[in-house]
Amino acid sequence: MKIVFLGTPVFAVNALTAIHAKHEILAVITQPDKAGNRGKIVSPPVKIKADELGLAVFQFDNINIDGVEIIEKLKPDVMITAAYGQLLSDKILSVAKQGTLNIHASLLPKYRGASPINSVLINGESETGITTMRTVKKMDAGDVLLSKVFPLNNNINAGELTEKLSQLGAEAIISALELIEKGQATYTPQDESQATFCKKITAKIERIDWSKSANEIHNLIRGLSPTPCAWSMLNGKRLKIIESEVSVTAGEKAVVTECKKQGITVGCGDSSIIIKTLQYEGGKIMSAADFVNGRRISVGERLE
Repeated sequence: MKIVFLGTPVFAVNALTAIHAKHEILAVITQPDKAGNRGKIVSPPVKIKADELGLAVFQFDNINIDGVEIIEKLKPDVMITAAYGQLLSDKILSVAKQGTLNIHASLLPKYRGASPINSVLINGESETGITTMRTVKKMDAGDVLLSKVFPLNNNINAGELTEKLSQLGAEAIISALELIEKGQATYTPQDESQATFCKKITAKIERIDWSKSANEIHNLIRGLSPTPCAWSMLNGKRLKIIESEVSVTAGEKAVVTECKKQGITVGCGDSSIIIKTLQYEGGKIMSAADFVNGRRISVGERLE
């Protein structure tokens, strides 16, 4: 099939690679390059992969203004979207003969919106997955073609889950395209009464509330790891916590009760968490053991 692929982050890369292996990709559309650290221009992961595969790449500031004519000339059979980052107009959505499909990183209708991977972990869900559905103007509300479930454990973090769901998304979209090719695609409307939404991750969400339970704090940490990271303040500087585990040890909330090679134990609303990996403001990522050896924290100190 002839396909136009729209995607931007690392989540979309495996799907692009899988589709390229089995179908003809007419063009890849991704978000514009952006300035990164120290003003260095950074390309989206999808653009980097598309360049490696020798595919034509378009980066529109506004696809609904700048991209319509180009996409119409390409005459795709199907358009695929995967965390592209711009809402598509009816005119764009109607170009492809077989419509536009989206790869979404949750089991819809749960976790529509901007942060499904982070949010399922923050909320301590036992499973998530991939949904392929029609792309429509309403956020993640299109009819579902197929879903694939992925069970969750209590320690997987957002970076690891992104890679797992990226792989699962690649499998799902290949299956979906096979159904379309065979004329066997059946679309099921979502149950709007079951829809839930997740917001964009903000600094307010990232900051740890030590009055919450150890499980809630641990879930926040892994849900935001390795980036943007959950954080607290230590001696006026931001302390990002990258890896943790739950402890049954009782302790005063936000107070350091142990500093050992195994980790830094901090009291929570019920029990404690053990900080395993962290990053102090202005420094590099390190183990808690190295942080303790550097005498940067001690028993009795309070995280703000």
